[in-house]
Amino acid sequence: MATTEPMVSTPKPTQKTGSSPGSFMLLVFGLLVSSDSLAELDAGIRLGISHTDNLFLSPAGEERADWIFNMSPFIRWSEAKPAYEGLLDYRYDRLAYANYGQNQSWHMLNAMFAGKALEESLRLEVGASRRQVLQRPEDEILPGRAPVSGNLSDLDQWYVEPSFRRTFGGSNTLLLRYRYAESEIGDLGEQPTQTAQSSQSQNAQFSFDNYASGEGLTWALRYTYNRVDYDNESFLPFEYHNAGAQLGFWAGTNLRFFAGAGKESPWDDPVNRTPEDPFWEAGFAYQAGDKINVEAAAGERSFGESLRASVAYNFRRGSTSLSYSEAPVVAGFNRQRGRIPLNPTDPDDFLTNPARAERFVSNRFDWDLTLQGRRTEFRLAIFLEQRTGQFAADGTPIPDAEQRSTNARFSWELGRRTSLDINGTYIERRQNVEQQEDQVLRARVAINYQVGAATTVSLQHQYTQQTPGDFATVREYTANVTSCLLYTSDAADEHRDVVL
Repeated sequence: MATTEPMVSTPKPTQKTGSSPGSFMLLVFGLLVSSDSLAELDAGIRLGISHTDNLFLSPAGEERADWIFNMSPFIRWSEAKPAYEGLLDYRYDRLAYANYGQNQSWHMLNAMFAGKALEESLRLEVGASRRQVLQRPEDEILPGRAPVSGNLSDLDQWYVEPSFRRTFGGSNTLLLRYRYAESEIGDLGEQPTQTAQSSQSQNAQFSFDNYASGEGLTWALRYTYNRVDYDNESFLPFEYHNAGAQLGFWAGTNLRFFAGAGKESPWDDPVNRTPEDPFWEAGFAYQAGDKINVEAAAGERSFGESLRASVAYNFRRGSTSLSYSEAPVVAGFNRQRGRIPLNPTDPDDFLTNPARAERFVSNRFDWDLTLQGRRTEFRLAIFLEQRTGQFAADGTPIPDAEQRSTNARFSWELGRRTSLDINGTYIERRQNVEQQEDQVLRARVAINYQVGAATTVSLQHQYTQQTPGDFATVREYTANVTSCLLYTSDAADEHRDVVL
């Protein structure tokens, strides 16, 4: 999912055959493993047995219990060198059911490799990923991959991104970047006329500024180009241009004021791609080393008034960050929202259908807080979003929508080998702001015991409840899952948050 920004200062699992988007990345990884340059490698396996009282997330009186057996080998590699850097994070989930007649298999991949030259100014990056997304966000929000719902599908993505960044004269920085990406969704379970199974996106960026001077007057030139094409001919391709200039000045060593103006493509006319609508923005930026970073700006965009602000603060025992933005969004650029995240503590998106490619103005607030004690850690993550001016990819208006999520996690090292994790999530969403909200409550408790240097045993219980409100296709359900899991890994404690 991509945001078109103004100038800124800084069921059944789908079985596929043939090559996947990650094949090239796995080949690159194999070549690196065969050399002596490998820096960090972590590999292991997760084995587990779970019992659920509601395998199909059915309403009260129709629940079906089952035992689930899980095997998940994984591998993680990363390295950064002056000439290259790379990342590979892969996991395979195999779920076998004692009574249900079929098994489930899921592959998760996040891979990247980048070559660098000319003192790291020139960079060529390629990457690929596979993750699972909700086919129909208007249906049940799944508590994990184990429930059999028919509402999960693979999303494959790959990209190539050449870029050039160089500073001239000590303070003038030139940036040129181009990114081409393709994405494809597995079994959609919907009519072809309603969805786009694949899309191709392009993004080009040019900037030239003197922010690195740190004093006196500042200036910047910016240009951005975005385009998305879909395999469904009834979906209008999206193309966007934004070009402008910015002037400002440093008021001391940490504070900078700026104002900019230019022209961009009309937001309310997707057929007109000419940058003819004027925009302006004014604001300030403040940074004091790594401790605090503040930026805020307000202005007028093609879609109306705009406001953005962000604050990041690091302190001795933790950190916090807040952000608010009003910006147009096109779902086709990075079709990853609505996923089942590998880390369940991350807030996510529970409204976007990755195959329908909506366009909307997002008014979103995010707050993240982390507090660290000697043997404890607490994290709070909150987001609130309102979506206005929504249109489907074929130009059909969509009612305004809103969603919000609160997630809290508490971790406590009870002893040298024992730890406690408590995690809770509350979600509200409305596909139409005039309707009653759909609500999801999720809570999880885990006791972890480290058997050896690379082995951890975890006892977990998770409770999930969903109340549909006016979501006609959502079933009201409750589900309990109790698990005993064993992790073998050099970093076993990093994998205990991965739920079934």
